[in-house]
Amino acid sequence: MEEKILKIARNVQLYFAEKLHEAIIGARCDPSTIIRILVSRSEIDLYDICEEYKRKYCRSIVTDLKETCSGDFYRLLKQLVDPQNIHLSFEDSNEI
Repeated sequence: MEEKILKIARNVQLYFAEKLHEAIIGARCDPSTIIRILVSRSEIDLYDICEEYKRKYCRSIVTDLKETCSGDFYRLLKQLVDPQNIHLSFEDSNEI
């Protein structure tokens, strides 16, 4: 428990990036963890988490989400982590 607290205290964005990676790439996708982390963080914090994810895993979180998730669920998650892609609509199924 102490190790976990120290890890969070050192770099909270890296901690959440690692948790997201575990939820996305783990043995089985964990949608509830992905949603919990993405909707509970502020927009600025989420941007920093995505940057830490990319720095640690040398991959965009959007790339990993696309490989694991699909359909409306993927499009929703993509909008949360990449709000500048506002042109992506829920009717657009060409990307999936």
